[in-house]
Amino acid sequence: MTRQFFQFLLNLSLGLLISGCGLARQEKPSVIVVAVDFLGFDQTSCDSNIGGNGGFSQLCEGAVRFTHAYTPSTMSNASIASILTGLYPTEHKVWHNGKKFLSGNSFTVAEAAIEKGYNTAFFSGGPPVYSKSGIHQGFEVFNDSVNVELNHFYRPAKENFQLLLNWVDSEAYKEPFFSMVYLADLQFPDITTTDASNEIRSRTRQSQVAEVDESLGFLFKELKKRNRWKSTYIVLVGLNGSPDTIASKENPAYSLKTKDTLVSLFIKPPQKPRDLPINWTIDSNVSLVDLGITLFDILESTQKNGSETSFEVTSLLPVLNKPTTTWSEDRIIVTESAWPQWRGISESRFAVRKGHYLVLYDQELKVYNTLIDRKESNPLALNEPLSKELVKEIEGFFQKIGVAKWSPPDQQIIDKLFVGRQIFSKKVYGKLVKDALKLSKQRYWDDQLAGWIARYFMVSDRWKAMGSLGKKVYKPLWIYVANRNLGRSAKPPQKGCSKYFSPNERNFVRPKPSECDDSLFISTLQWTLAKKQQDRDQYFEKFWRSYRQLRLEQRIAAANYKNDLRWDVFVNRPTAPTYTELYLSLPRNKPFRDLLDARVAKYIKDAQIF
Repeated sequence: MTRQFFQFLLNLSLGLLISGCGLARQEKPSVIVVAVDFLGFDQTSCDSNIGGNGGFSQLCEGAVRFTHAYTPSTMSNASIASILTGLYPTEHKVWHNGKKFLSGNSFTVAEAAIEKGYNTAFFSGGPPVYSKSGIHQGFEVFNDSVNVELNHFYRPAKENFQLLLNWVDSEAYKEPFFSMVYLADLQFPDITTTDASNEIRSRTRQSQVAEVDESLGFLFKELKKRNRWKSTYIVLVGLNGSPDTIASKENPAYSLKTKDTLVSLFIKPPQKPRDLPINWTIDSNVSLVDLGITLFDILESTQKNGSETSFEVTSLLPVLNKPTTTWSEDRIIVTESAWPQWRGISESRFAVRKGHYLVLYDQELKVYNTLIDRKESNPLALNEPLSKELVKEIEGFFQKIGVAKWSPPDQQIIDKLFVGRQIFSKKVYGKLVKDALKLSKQRYWDDQLAGWIARYFMVSDRWKAMGSLGKKVYKPLWIYVANRNLGRSAKPPQKGCSKYFSPNERNFVRPKPSECDDSLFISTLQWTLAKKQQDRDQYFEKFWRSYRQLRLEQRIAAANYKNDLRWDVFVNRPTAPTYTELYLSLPRNKPFRDLLDARVAKYIKDAQIF
C-alpha cells in the first residue's frame, strides 16, 4: 500500500471518530425552561387555545399539562432556586427576593448539565431575578443586564427569546444545551404591547399574557427552523399565581390560597421524527420542587443535595411516557411565603396541600376542602373527626421541620399597602380616598402615606382636597400650592426651600446648604429664573438629567408597590410631592411644566407618575 493510501485511511478513521462524537452529543436532548411570574393556571386554559399559532396552543396540543402544579413559594427567586436544586426553600435557604444567596454548597441542575457536557445559559427579563441571588451557579452565560429607563423596566419576552436563539446559534450550534429564560412581562400590565399585526392591545395583564403567548409561538417557530424542536424538552412554568384580585386586602405576596399558588406547568418531551405529539393531563398534586428533580433525571444526573429530607418529592419523568402517576395522591405538598419576614411585619407563612385539602398553618388554623369550596371561603370545623386527624398530622409535620404557626401583620400596615396598590394601579374611587384619609389620621406619623394621597390630589387637580389634607397633617406648603391653584392669594412659608416659592424671588441667589439643600430644587430655580434663553436652555438640560433620575426612581418604586413589594428596592418611595413638583404645579410655572411634560412624553406615554 502506498503512503498516500495509509494517510487516506487515517483521515477517514479520524473523520468517523469525530462525527461519531458529534452524533453522541446530538443524541442528548436539550432543555429550555421558560419561567414566568404571575402565570397562574387560569392564564393558559387549553379550552381556548386549541388550534392557534401561539405557544400555549402548541403546548396544549403537544405536551403534558399538569393541572394541579403548586409553587413552593410566592417569591420568584425562591421558586427558581427550588426548580434548580430540587429542594424546598427551607432546605436551600433562598426564602425571598431580597438578600438571600443560594449557597455554593447547593448542587444545581445547571451544574449537572455542565458535568454532562451541556452548554448552559440563563436569560432574565428583569426584576426581581438577578444573579445576586446566587441562582447563576452552573450557567456559563447569565444575562440579566436589562437597561432600565423611564419607559423600559424589563426586557420583553420576544427579546429574551431572541437572545436565547442568538446564543444557541453561536455557542450551542448542533450541541445539547440547558437554558432557562425568566419572563417579567406579566408584572407590567400598564405597558403597551402590540400583536403580530401591529395592532395596539389594551393595557391589561391579559394583554401581557397574549404577548407571552405570541412570543412563545415565535420561539417555537424558530426552533423548528433550526431543527431543534423535536430534540428539545420545553418546560413552561409559572412561578406564582395570578394576582388579579386587586380588590382583596390580603396581599397576594403572602396569600397561600389556590389563586396565588396554583401555576401553569407544561412539559414537552423530545420526539423522534415520526412520533405523534402527546397531549394528556396529569390531575394529581405536584410541586415545582418535583420539576427540579425531573430536570436532574432528564440530564441523567443525581441530585447531590443530601438524602435526609422531611419532604416527599418525586420525578415527573415517568408521566411523560404514559399518563399514569407513580406517587401517592395524598403526599404532602408545601407552599410558603417569607415575604412578611423579609418586610419585617411578621414571620414566614406556610400551608400544606394533602389531596384536595388545604391547610393554612396560621395561629387560627384553617382547613379547606378545595373539591367543594373552590374559592376557599368556608373553612371546615376543626372539631370534626376528619379535620382533627388532618390537623394532627400537619402539626406533627411542621413541628418536625421546626416551623411555627403564623400570626398576621398589623392591619394598618396591610391597609396602607392596599391603598398604595390601588393608587399606583389607578384603581382610585371615592371610598378608597375616604378610607385612606381615615388611615392617614390613624397613622399621623406616616408622612409617606399622607404624601401618596397628596400626590394623587396634585396630579388629579383636586386642590381643595389637597389644601384640606395639608391642614390635617400640617403641611403649610401644600396649603399654599393648593390656594394658588384655586386662585386665592397666599404667602408661602418663609423657612427653608419654601421661601423660594414666592413670586418675588426673581433674582436667583443660590441658597446656603443650611437653608435649602435640595439640589434638584436648586437646579429647578436656576432653570426657571434664568433671564437669558440661552442660559435657560443650558440649565434645563442640567435639570433634566437630575429630574429624569428622580422620575425613574419614583416610577420603579410605584411599580414595586403595584407588585406587592416583591422587588429588592427601597420601600420608602414613592414619596410625597417634592419641592420641584410642587413648584412646577404653580399656575405661573405652567409654561415650564408644559415644556417638561413634552420632554417626558418622549419617553413615556403616561406623563404622570402613577
